[in-house]
Amino acid sequence: MATKQKHVLIDGDLLIYRSCATKAVSTADQCCDYFDKVVDFVLWELQDFPDDSSYTVFLTGKGNFRKDIYPEYKANRSTGKPWFPKWCRDYEEYRKILGVVRDHCIKTWNTVVCDGYEADDGISLAAHRLGFKNVIVASSDKDFCQIPCEIYNTYHWKRELISKQDARRNLWAQVISGDSTDNIKGCRGYGKPKALKALTGCKTEDDYKQVTLQVYQSVFGEDAEEKMNLNYRLVKLLGSAREYEDAISQG
Repeated sequence: MATKQKHVLIDGDLLIYRSCATKAVSTADQCCDYFDKVVDFVLWELQDFPDDSSYTVFLTGKGNFRKDIYPEYKANRSTGKPWFPKWCRDYEEYRKILGVVRDHCIKTWNTVVCDGYEADDGISLAAHRLGFKNVIVASSDKDFCQIPCEIYNTYHWKRELISKQDARRNLWAQVISGDSTDNIKGCRGYGKPKALKALTGCKTEDDYKQVTLQVYQSVFGEDAEEKMNLNYRLVKLLGSAREYEDAISQG
């Protein structure tokens, strides 16, 4: 009996940035062509006969509930000198070209634009809805290691299966360590290796929560639980519409 083909959930945000940053391009049209080639390659690697019903590309849209509950979310990305490829005249031209490739993605590929939350959340929601065994996530973003499914790393071009236990441990380790790229301040002195070590022996959700709280208490004192709960909401990818509604209501 033939193995059922998995639905591919593609992180379009990262591939757009990658297509505009590679040294192989110097025009907007070339960026679009490069994007198409990368998506084609991903589908060729993961599917026998890909069509619009066998994959979805996700893009981040307008608004983000994380900024509503934590205004400093990703605020660090707006400081300092903005980066842009050498072949662009300036940052504004770079932003316009990113927009061109984004529009091209929406018109050309089976794309979902996620308003109110990020593409990562859209992929997570789809994985929960379709079933973890029925999907494969195509992205190089470490945040997807909290989803118990197969992941195809689009940087190393390798497949990895995340178990339920590893997914849970990765999530709580990130709650402890935070995420400097998103300006989420975790427990000082706890990088990912130390955070994972602190969680050694945890089995249940309550185990992870209690150990994480103990780490927060050692760093933040009486503000520990409030800070832990905030970071959990910032770090965890959405798993249901109810989680999104709860996040908004608590903002």
